[in-house]
Amino acid sequence: MIEYGFGFWLKKSISAVLMPLPVGLLTGFLGLWYLFRGHYAKAKTIVTVSLLWIALFSYAPIVDVMTEPLEESYERLTDEQIMGYKDVKYILLLGGDAQHRAWEALRIHRLLPETKIIASGYRGGAVVSDANVSAELLLDGGVERKSVRINDKPKDTYEEALAVAKMIGKERFFLVTSGYHMRRAKRFFDDAGLNPIAAPADSSNGGCASPWEAPNARELTKSEHAWHEYLGLLWSRIRCVF
Repeated sequence: MIEYGFGFWLKKSISAVLMPLPVGLLTGFLGLWYLFRGHYAKAKTIVTVSLLWIALFSYAPIVDVMTEPLEESYERLTDEQIMGYKDVKYILLLGGDAQHRAWEALRIHRLLPETKIIASGYRGGAVVSDANVSAELLLDGGVERKSVRINDKPKDTYEEALAVAKMIGKERFFLVTSGYHMRRAKRFFDDAGLNPIAAPADSSNGGCASPWEAPNARELTKSEHAWHEYLGLLWSRIRCVF
């Protein structure tokens, strides 16, 4: 069994509670508590706020406003841009959303076949680590096993930056992760004194959403990803101060 420090679990627990859906549900439960105690005016106000909160974070135009600043920080590299980095030897593939991220790492590797891919990502409560899931996708995609390294010990992006610094030092590398995560990930690697080349895998933002689109679970998931990134950026600033 893998054990993690108290600080790690505290950070994860606080982050989970502060996500849009838990905040909305906790607010709703507070409204119900007032309702059962007979405070009807307060109950109506709080329950209304709870429902509006969840609806707004599930509404595509609002979610687009949240995700655009994250995803527009870095554009997806073109084939021509990638070919301009023939001296780069490594691709770091961050864990999570492996289906999208792994294929971007595979695209870069096919253009620069001498590169080594470092598949990163810890196991957590899963049976298989994110690193191993990504590695299997890469192997299925035709990457030779000798070109794939597994780095499944780091628990978060900060620890991934420290681990990569030990593995490749100051050498430049392609940093592959989801578009919404790139801004925060690159900041960690830059702060660690490394030399990442931003290579966002995808964008969840399909353009201007219709104002008539009903709130839905897909948009709620996107807003939670964005909210998590903003919390992470705030945490990184707090870490620098203290």
